[in-house]
Formats: sequence, structure tokens, C-alpha cells
Amino acid sequence: MRQDYSSEAWTGPPEGAIGYWKNVIPDRASGVSSVLDIDSLFEYFVQLCDSPNRVEQDYLYVLALLLMRKRRLSLEESILVDGLPAMRLIGTAGEGPFDVLERDLIESRIDELQRQLFSVSAA
Repeated sequence: MRQDYSSEAWTGPPEGAIGYWKNVIPDRASGVSSVLDIDSLFEYFVQLCDSPNRVEQDYLYVLALLLMRKRRLSLEESILVDGLPAMRLIGTAGEGPFDVLERDLIESRIDELQRQLFSVSAA
């Protein structure tokens, strides 16, 4: 049986409980949309892949990972592009293939890129 408690009323799991978890619902005023428009993000991904200016490889990589997580892209195979590791991705509707270079990113850069993705999706 599921039972919900406010943090103020929580005194610990009831006797005999087989599990419990804590979840925090983000405040809507935080400015980050929790709903992503996956189709718009996929269209943007395709535009970035087709662009002759591939300067934003970090952005493309994080966007590809997000679309894989949301099951809009799937990994077909790991490949080398100009001697660098890359992912060959296929869209769930047969689009592609798309070759995306793998990136080694620090946490702050990932956070920055994710904020940009959320702002693109919310627009």
C-alpha cells in the first residue's frame, strides 16, 4: 500500500514496511521545465548534425545522450571518426545514421549544456 507523508510528518518507515523512498518535487518557480519537447529536440539534433559548422560538439553530444535516454535515438554501434571514438545513432523512426563524437566533459560543462537544452525545449 502506498502512503504519502509530508517531510514534517515523516517519522520513519512504518513497522513491517518492505521499502520506502524520498522524493522532492521541484518548485515551478525554479525556471526549469520538467517537460521536454522531445520531437523539437530531435529536430534540433538533426539540424546540428546537418550543419557544416560542427563547432558545438559538446552540445551535440549531450543532446544525443538525452535523446538516447528518452529513447528517441538508439546506439547502433561504436565507431571511429577520424581516429576519434564516436557513436553511430539511429532514430526510432529509422532516421540516420548520425555519427556523434564522444566527449569527456566536466560536471559544470554538462550542467551548462543541460540548462541550454531545457531552454530550447521550453521555447
